[in-house]
Amino acid sequence: MLGMLVVSGCGKRSLTFSPELVSKAEAGDAKAQGDLGACYYEGKGVTKDSKEAAKWFIKSADQGNAGAEYGLGMCYFCGEGVTKDYKEAVKWFTKSADQGNSSAKLGLGACYRDGKGVTQDYKEMVKWFTKSAEQENAEAQCYLGLAYREGKGVTQDHKEALKWFKRSAEQGYWYAQYWVGACYRNGKGVTQDYKEAAKWFEKAEQGYPSARSSVGSCYYQVGVCYRDGKGVTQDYKEAAKWFRKAAEKGDAFGQRELGLCYETGKGVGKDQKEAEKWLTIAKPGLPRTRRLVPAEH
Repeated sequence: MLGMLVVSGCGKRSLTFSPELVSKAEAGDAKAQGDLGACYYEGKGVTKDSKEAAKWFIKSADQGNAGAEYGLGMCYFCGEGVTKDYKEAVKWFTKSADQGNSSAKLGLGACYRDGKGVTQDYKEMVKWFTKSAEQENAEAQCYLGLAYREGKGVTQDHKEALKWFKRSAEQGYWYAQYWVGACYRNGKGVTQDYKEAAKWFEKAEQGYPSARSSVGSCYYQVGVCYRDGKGVTQDYKEAAKWFRKAAEKGDAFGQRELGLCYETGKGVGKDQKEAEKWLTIAKPGLPRTRRLVPAEH
């Protein structure tokens, strides 16, 4: 997921392509050269041109501009405008990171994580993700959370993982929002709470359509709690409400349960047509029996 680094680096600034910017860049202004490179890299106000981007990043980076050093590192990492070269990417990420660029620190962390341009080293990965995360880089905070979740480079710690996921998620980063939801769904680092999990999965769904199935799964689990009186007062109407929400998100178990609600008249008026509709929509071959399935079905 290193490709999204561009968004958190040069792309985070408000860039405007203009004749004035070109003139400043051609006159040797390092910042203007870096900004011009970013405009070409992202196609902001001008046709996207990776070779032109790399050309201007090189001019600016040679003058020590941290943003351009990071941009040039991205060019080498992705093979855009230059031949892909992970060692060169690491070289330029390091120069930029040494000047405090949080995105370059994130890039270095990713290189150490994946063993690209350097020997794979999870401790070094954590070191750089931490440096970037402490500068409120949302992606780095999320990846640091994943390191704690998986115990890579650090002692596994689900509470610490959730802390970093939340810091990232609160900045609107969809991938972290997904992981906050997963923590609540699975009771990792926090008390299991399907409603809270569903809330975070819904947020994540905006940028991560695959989270839709997780939203439905959590709605289904809330319905099961109300159906069986697990941790809440048994309430078939509430159960049917949550099964409907799950069904509308495409969750096969929710669809099956909603169909059974209509078939038995529990929580809704008995309606054989509605029952058949939802039981037919449910995954083919899904047993027409009620059972509690694992949270990660």
